[in-house]
Amino acid sequence: MSASKENRTFRIFNSIDRLNKENSFKTFGSTKNIFKPKTNLFKNDYSQDLNSSRQRKMRNSINFDQSKKEKILNNLNNIYSANAAVSSKQLKKKFSLFHKKKDLFNDDQDKEKPKVDENEVNKNNIEEKPKTYSNFTNVTPKIKKFRTRFESRIKEENEKNEQSEKKIENNEKKEKISNNDLMEYYEENNSNVIKNFTYKENQNLNYRAYMEDKGVSVLNLNGDPDKALFCLFDGHGGEDVSKYLQNNFIKEFKEMMPFDDVKTSLSNLFLKIDSKITELELFEIGAAACIIYITKENGQRCLYSANVGDTRSVLISKNEYKRLSYDHRADDPEENKRIVKDGGIVFGGRVYGSLMLGRAFGDCQLKTHGVICQPHITRINITDNDKFVVLATDGIWDTVQESEVLDLSKKYDDSKEFCDILINKAMNKGSMDNISCFVINL
Repeated sequence: MSASKENRTFRIFNSIDRLNKENSFKTFGSTKNIFKPKTNLFKNDYSQDLNSSRQRKMRNSINFDQSKKEKILNNLNNIYSANAAVSSKQLKKKFSLFHKKKDLFNDDQDKEKPKVDENEVNKNNIEEKPKTYSNFTNVTPKIKKFRTRFESRIKEENEKNEQSEKKIENNEKKEKISNNDLMEYYEENNSNVIKNFTYKENQNLNYRAYMEDKGVSVLNLNGDPDKALFCLFDGHGGEDVSKYLQNNFIKEFKEMMPFDDVKTSLSNLFLKIDSKITELELFEIGAAACIIYITKENGQRCLYSANVGDTRSVLISKNEYKRLSYDHRADDPEENKRIVKDGGIVFGGRVYGSLMLGRAFGDCQLKTHGVICQPHITRINITDNDKFVVLATDGIWDTVQESEVLDLSKKYDDSKEFCDILINKAMNKGSMDNISCFVINL
């Protein structure tokens, strides 16, 4: 470090030591202390007046008159009391106004009413008539308008209630399609052609890991209580065809109604649906099917049964039974002849050793080798002796004979109990297939 720089620094420190302690800023050319608080900004500052010399002298002076102190305090008390009186008057006014407004909204029931003697009322025993619109003598036009509007509204409400009651009555006769997801259901008093019916199915888990049977029914077909349809489909190779039939057969049936000739219409319907199934290219999947169509013709109840495959329908009367369907199995002599004539081969009781049925929906690869979908159709008139129609898959008919069904029908009049007995009997006798059954109480 140079000598010039050292001298310069020492001069600065020496000058700082020589600063005046009372006015340390004097050496820098200013007498104003920038760090001192600004107390003179407000003239009425209480702290400034309190610390002023005059107040200090007055407080400490011996000659200060105590009477002046008392006068000042009295004046202050008077001022505070006057303000309190004014505020109390204002509050009283506000409360009075509040109570007046409150009384306007009070009900007349809260007020005490003058008591009236019962003897003074109706001295002449005159019966008072109830006050209605017709009792008013001086009726203004506004009241007349109100009365007419009121009466018209009452009429409209009464008409709506009557219409709703009629709708409820009609809803009872509306078309009722069975729920496809239910394994069991029972219906009664919803049709003019049957008393009631029951549907029940059982997968038979001891022998079958999946369910291929599908059932669907509809009462009051197209809103007509004189028509009912029951359909049962027994799938093989999978449930695709039986599921398709469950979802679409009733729809296709409705599109073909009304029928000019029921038998020809049913046969055309089976062929039409089968042609749509072939478009799905389900080569090794099919389904046997049987449907029961009950209607009225010339006031007489009649029943149509149409089937392909071995799903069977049987009419149970009081003392006899009648098979309505035909089992289209490949080992049947007549069906065997037809299959061979159409170019097919039957060995091992099966078409080409694979399909046990000669007629079915689906099975597209065998449709050119003797398997067809032309249904067997029967028609009967329902009489008073006819009791039940049993529509079931081969899961029941493989183990339960029709004569046994007739014997059981004599013990039961209800379709639900009868259906339960048939399902249980088939399982107890060793049925190894899916089991599905309609019991229709005629």
